[in-house]
Amino acid sequence: MGEHMNVRTPKQFVVDARAVTRHIEAICGLGDRFAGEPGDAAVADYVAGVFEELDLSLDRTPISVTGYREERCSVTLNGHQELEALTPYYTRGSETRIQAPGVFLGDDQRLDRYDVAGKVVVFEETDESFDFFWLGTLAEKAADAGAVGIITIHPLPWPYRQSMETGLADLQQRFADRSVPTVCVAAAGGMRLMRAFGAGKCDITLDVQTARPTVESDLVIGLQAGRGESLERIVLMAHRDFAIAPGANDNGSGIAAVLELARVLKDLDFDATIEYVSLPSEEGSAPGAAAYVEHLQASSAKVRAAINFDMLAVGGRLRLVEGAGWPNRKMRYHAPWLNALLDESAAELGYELGRLDLAWGVGDNGRLMEAGIPAAWFHKPDDYRYHSRHDKPEHVDGNAVKAAAEITALAVWRLASGLESGGHDH
Repeated sequence: MGEHMNVRTPKQFVVDARAVTRHIEAICGLGDRFAGEPGDAAVADYVAGVFEELDLSLDRTPISVTGYREERCSVTLNGHQELEALTPYYTRGSETRIQAPGVFLGDDQRLDRYDVAGKVVVFEETDESFDFFWLGTLAEKAADAGAVGIITIHPLPWPYRQSMETGLADLQQRFADRSVPTVCVAAAGGMRLMRAFGAGKCDITLDVQTARPTVESDLVIGLQAGRGESLERIVLMAHRDFAIAPGANDNGSGIAAVLELARVLKDLDFDATIEYVSLPSEEGSAPGAAAYVEHLQASSAKVRAAINFDMLAVGGRLRLVEGAGWPNRKMRYHAPWLNALLDESAAELGYELGRLDLAWGVGDNGRLMEAGIPAAWFHKPDDYRYHSRHDKPEHVDGNAVKAAAEITALAVWRLASGLESGGHDH
């Protein structure tokens, strides 16, 4: 290691799961943190305050992004049955209440085969795989076919928040040109709709009022400066926004991991600079991360590795994502050598890591991968409270976040100290 390096054994990288839980509870108590909302600014201040308490240099860079507010969302069946519903974020509202018959298409998205003009189109997700998530292109097809609204039926006991984006990787193609008001209902609402269809009368009233303002938010970065003239960076990042309050797992858990890593690593002396990053506006197509990539490029920093923490604290086995892709792109693979380093660190500490591929979305790390930055992503894919009002602090496990953070701390120590095992393709 050299005489100038701090000597620290893996056993000393101890993350406090109780502190993780306190961070998550505090973050969830700060209100609506969709990009540009008061809670977003409050959490940015909270993160910045922790960085300053740890004596990290603070970089707050403002960016402009598209915000979203659901001002009203109601679904009434046959004039009297209210169905619990949520709008996808970025849904356009209706100027007046929509009253129209429903037409049930199941999971068939080929609208040209049906008479949907003047009707509310009802789709059903056949399992909990969230395959009706990117709804922008479907809503454009519905508008072109003359439909006046869309309802999706989610199979779980509560509606979840989808996206009215296209899901296309290019941010210039993020939103479709045309759309119709869209809502998601849960299994109970779906049963009522099916009874109405079976009885031969399914009249639907939609009242959807939303806003999509251009808003300001901040990249919040805590910098642990490296020695000498090195421009090399190691990035540890998580998004702080959510689809819907309170957002404990998605992604209070990721922010808590970054904050605890900053505490654990802050006194170490590395050649590389460590960037602890709180990103806004991940939900959807990750424009916040795209802005962060531009920020990195403007600084001439060379990022050796970036590790993303997103949804760590609920579900089954902790995993590293291998491949991930937007719907219009081939699968993009995370850096094999970085995943191998994290695997080695996990094994030394006695933790188990699984692997998975995600075909329906990439997240913040995808924007860095597009820029040629080696990246890894800790993730648990099986949180059935995903994007719902039930993603609450009492459901998260701080010990799972502790495992991911301790694995990362050891890997960063090796990476920033030049101690990672040989044979990796950098």
